[in-house]
Amino acid sequence: MKKRVISAAVIIPIVVLAIYFSGIVFQLLVLAIMLGAIYEMKRSLKIVEINTMFIMNYVYAIVAAVTVYFGESKHLLAILLLFSIITFSISMLMPKYDVKDAIGTIFVFVYPTTLILLLNILQQFGREYIIGAIIASVITDTAAFFVGRRFGDTKLCPNISPNKTVAGAIGGAAATTILFPIYWLVVSLINGTPIGVVNVLMWILIALLCGIFAQFGDLFASSIKRYCGLKDFSNLIPGHGGIMDRLDSIMFTTVLVYLFTVLGII
Repeated sequence: MKKRVISAAVIIPIVVLAIYFSGIVFQLLVLAIMLGAIYEMKRSLKIVEINTMFIMNYVYAIVAAVTVYFGESKHLLAILLLFSIITFSISMLMPKYDVKDAIGTIFVFVYPTTLILLLNILQQFGREYIIGAIIASVITDTAAFFVGRRFGDTKLCPNISPNKTVAGAIGGAAATTILFPIYWLVVSLINGTPIGVVNVLMWILIALLCGIFAQFGDLFASSIKRYCGLKDFSNLIPGHGGIMDRLDSIMFTTVLVYLFTVLGII
């Protein structure tokens, strides 16, 4: 617990300052996080003999980050597709790689790289969207943990994550559904945005979805670790595991906030 507190005391101010200063500072932080997550995924998948083309993963991350920085995120899908066909082509030409290595490499293009990069895209809409994606994850994880400890007897997915309980999952989703709309209400009041019944209903909807999918994000990361025979993706953050261990649910809530934002729902 002491290590977790110390690590949090170091990490939280860095993240808060990066979000506050925004711009290139936040973009570089996200890029560093992506590169670290790519390394953790390569290390994990190698255990089960999936040799990802880490240079391709790194190059994709940098190219994609630069594209987003210059406000050209609309080209991100084209870049992803281009790197995908190049990766498949390399697997045909280089004997050290096979089809599963190419598929693993493309998987890393998407998870975690592109999902983390969505934080940079959200920055173009405003800091409140980045903060919202993070808050939704934190509320869900925290409530699920405490509710699960107090009332959890029935396991949710014992084969994937033995500590997850049905009560914890319900508690996490319920807490986010109640508390997350309050965050959007405060943001709207600060920004002077008109508040209507439709706005409130959309806040409740995204809150409920975040409360559900944040937990799927956690479980998905756990399933990868279980498949690779790992407890944590790395020991980079004392008491917390690795980058992927901290971002598993945030990646999923970021997708939801991004979708609701670009569709003009919130």
